Amino acid sequence: MAERTAFNFRHDKNAFEMSFAFMFSIIVGAIILFSALYITTKFIVPQRHISQSEAAKSLSALIDPLETGSGISSEATIIKVTAETRIYSRCYRPGEDIFGRQGISLAMQSGIGEKWQEPGEETAMNNKYIFSNSTLQGKNFYILVKQFNMPFKVADLIFLYDEKYCFVNAPRWIKDDIENSGNINISSYIGECETGSISVCFNSYACDINVFDASNDNSFSSGRVMKEGIYSDYSGNLLYAAIFSDSEIYECNLARLMARLEKLSYLYLEKSRIIEPKCSSGLNEELAEMANNAMALKQEGTPSSSGSFGSIISLSEEIDEKDSICRIF
Repeated sequence: MAERTAFNFRHDKNAFEMSFAFMFSIIVGAIILFSALYITTKFIVPQRHISQSEAAKSLSALIDPLETGSGISSEATIIKVTAETRIYSRCYRPGEDIFGRQGISLAMQSGIGEKWQEPGEETAMNNKYIFSNSTLQGKNFYILVKQFNMPFKVADLIFLYDEKYCFVNAPRWIKDDIENSGNINISSYIGECETGSISVCFNSYACDINVFDASNDNSFSSGRVMKEGIYSDYSGNLLYAAIFSDSEIYECNLARLMARLEKLSYLYLEKSRIIEPKCSSGLNEELAEMANNAMALKQEGTPSSSGSFGSIISLSEEIDEKDSICRIF
């Protein structure tokens, strides 16, 4: 009986020793695994931040050759990325930077760590005017570029969007203008719009975004856009800017454009005065008024600042229609 008891004791002791060794291996393995994941995460997160920062710079570089000389391109450029990506857009009004600036940053979805990390470093652009919503997300992004003239060229307008749009009952020139633009369909009535697309109605309140004409010839060359309950005045290709961007970015970039318009108006005014002894442009008064109005609009900091844009639109049309022997632009 004593020997049997001793055998059982030794058997239980060995079992205990084996269990302890097994548990010790699990603990050590868990520590190693945790350390590896910690080191990997500490390495990957900074690299991810760097790659996202580089991607934002690449996006800025990609836009450079897209800016137009003629302003008549109707085709959108598609940017395709392999991973779900968020593009963050910020606009800074004129201040220390005379013309303000645009900021673009990116965040890419990842299967390691948090699904969305903080975006990479912001890429600042002083000479670009990108109209978009403040946050875009997807794998396909569309860029459309148009000129902004008042009536001389002020800048290229860059429209960046990720959604499908449906333009309902648009005038002929707009149909022709965006005929080949990516992710934009033209419809005669709202029922033809694809499910999930953002509808844009012309002279109607029936859509997600509504455009109203204020031109003298029913051409929609100037007017107002109502988006999310906010009205924004537009002229020419700023129509697309008001459609594709949120009101904050639209107002901010409009202020930046006015800063540029102010300086260009003064430059053309000086040119007109220099050639005046030989040939008069007859535009000195209008150019001076244009510069003053642009400066005033630039300084307005309220979300409704584009409401005073109508006077500048009228002045631009007056300059464009005025018959001048000596052209200065």
